[in-house]
Amino acid sequence: DPWGYGNSLEWATSCPPPRHNFTELPRIRSERPAFELHYPHMVERMHTEGHVGLTGRPRRERSLGEVGATAVADGEGDNVPGPSDPK
Repeated sequence: DPWGYGNSLEWATSCPPPRHNFTELPRIRSERPAFELHYPHMVERMHTEGHVGLTGRPRRERSLGEVGATAVADGEGDNVPGPSDPK
């Protein structure tokens, strides 16, 4: 990782990579394993900041049943038309 901030798994191996790449399948426990390996002191901060909305309150997930997806609700209006909204 020449920049020191590689997030994804390809930055977790040496450069140039060994011929076999990984001797066994790595256990993935996070979205940014290489970054967390190099910056373990940032893990708790990233986890905390990732769960706080712009209002400073913890975010909660809510379901958008008709769409079949989930969105993060932080207490602010998101102007998403509902099933009965003709927009």
